[in-house]
Amino acid sequence: MLDTGNLSQIVFDAVAAHMAPGLVQRVDVEPYINSVDQEGLRLTIVVADDEPSANDGDVILDAMLAASDRLAQAGESRVPTFVFATDNELAHSGDPDT
Repeated sequence: MLDTGNLSQIVFDAVAAHMAPGLVQRVDVEPYINSVDQEGLRLTIVVADDEPSANDGDVILDAMLAASDRLAQAGESRVPTFVFATDNELAHSGDPDT
């Protein structure tokens, strides 16, 4: 398994390559155990607050697939779950960890 810093960089590079320039601000990585006791990764892709939602579903899907492929190529076996949000949305999510 890769460390959090390496995971974040791999996902950032893959997602940013498919999105509008400057849209992706950072990637937060959180390991977790899903409902069937499988190890997973919650990958929160934080995008610019002031950027309109100009990316269509195909762009988002391509970005997630690219990130999943790069993680697998790097030897990461945990199942990724993707969340796209702005810092503003995260601040108002009610999650005490944000």
